[in-house]
Amino acid sequence: MPTAVLLAVALAYTVLYGIPEVLALSLRPPGRSWQVPKQWVAGRGYAGRAAVWGATLGPGIMTRNPVAGTWLFPMLAALSGDPATAALVGAAAGALHGLGRAGGVLRQSGRLATEPGDPFETVIRLMHWRTIDGLLLAAAAGLLAGALF
Repeated sequence: MPTAVLLAVALAYTVLYGIPEVLALSLRPPGRSWQVPKQWVAGRGYAGRAAVWGATLGPGIMTRNPVAGTWLFPMLAALSGDPATAALVGAAAGALHGLGRAGGVLRQSGRLATEPGDPFETVIRLMHWRTIDGLLLAAAAGLLAGALF
């Protein structure tokens, strides 16, 4: 696929999903509601379960992900034109996404052990991160538009 077409697709995606995220509109990002089948993790040790969950849920592409920015990384990797650069972009995106998810789990596990917390806090935090994701998509739209035009 030519670079201009990939740039146009990535630009359209950032505008289509960036604006609703900034404005807190209810446009769900692409994703699937698929979850890891129980038999994939049953009977495995900690390392085996972590590997299965990390490989399938960690990237956030095989499952439902509340932020649209995750889907921009495959487009950016395709735009690189170089397999090594694409692998680096993919590894960086996966590492950042995994760290974010792990940090949230660790934060919640510590909190749940000590206090119940406000049930609306999770919704407010998600809205906050969706806004940040929308702003990042808007910035990416500007960079992509500059590269395209």
